Amino acid sequence: MKKGTEYWLETSEYDWDTAHDMMKSKRYVYVVFMCHLSTEKLIKGAIVEFTDIAVPDKIHDLKRLADTAKLELTETQSAFLNNLTDHQAKTRYPADIKKWGKTYTREYAQKILDQTKEFREWLLPKVKSEKS
Repeated sequence: MKKGTEYWLETSEYDWDTAHDMMKSKRYVYVVFMCHLSTEKLIKGAIVEFTDIAVPDKIHDLKRLADTAKLELTETQSAFLNNLTDHQAKTRYPADIKKWGKTYTREYAQKILDQTKEFREWLLPKVKSEKS
């Protein structure tokens, strides 16, 4: 594994752990935010590992990043990445936390955690097993 890949995987794991901590503390907006951030960093690790790009673009569009990493996604995975991308600005800059609190319920946060876990379980072994 490339050194740059290790950085992205380590920081992705940190954010993944933080998503769980936010779930325990009932900060559901930030569960979704951290799931996005963790997924973004995991995909950026895939970009470094699978391409000749040493420093991925500073963008947050997960589907675009997945395309750059040359990931072959299912329709379900593409829909998940698009959905999570749609939420990134709302959760990154929650102008009205009370309003978003009604949108980001425990059930919704758990759904995003579950989907993120499934995506991580699919991509992480691919990135870790890549021969560099």
